[in-house]
Amino acid sequence: MISLQLPEEAKTDKIENGELKMYGFEKLIVWQKSMTFCEFVYKVTENFPKREIFGLTSQLRRASYSIPLNIAEGSASKSKKEFKYFLTIALRSQYECITLLKLSFRLNFLNDNDYSELFEKCDEVGRLLNGLIKSQYSRRQSVVGNQDTKDREPRTEDRQLKTEN
Repeated sequence: MISLQLPEEAKTDKIENGELKMYGFEKLIVWQKSMTFCEFVYKVTENFPKREIFGLTSQLRRASYSIPLNIAEGSASKSKKEFKYFLTIALRSQYECITLLKLSFRLNFLNDNDYSELFEKCDEVGRLLNGLIKSQYSRRQSVVGNQDTKDREPRTEDRQLKTEN
C-alpha cells in the first residue's frame, strides 16, 4: 500500500502580503477530496508498466485531474446553471476514473489495497458531487416551491398567468 506523503512545497499555498491566498472553490470539501484523490492517482500510477505511460496511466491521470479542474472552473460561473454544467462534467470524469480503476485492477496494475483506497476516494468524490449538484437544484426549488410563498404577494409573472387562465 502506498501512503500519500506530499512534498513540503505542495502543502503550502502562495502567500501574498503576509496572508495565505485562498480561492472560494478551495473551501469546497468535494474539491479538497478530489485533489487528494488526484494526488494519490499520480503516486499509484508511477508503478504502472512503462508501456502504459501514453495509455491507461495518462488516461487515468487526466480523468482524475479533470474533476478538481471542472469544480474550480465551474465555481467562477456567472449562473447556477453553468456551475451545474461544470459539476456534471466533473461527475462524468469521476465515472471515467471508476471504470479506469476497475480496468487497472483487472489488469493487475493495482494491488488490492491501492485499488480499495482509490475506489473509496473516487466513490466519495462522486457522492459529494452528486450532493452538490442536487443541492443546486433544490436551492432553486426551495425558493420557488417554498410553503411560505403562499402568503406572499404574487409576482408580476404570477399575476400574468392568473389573468391568462
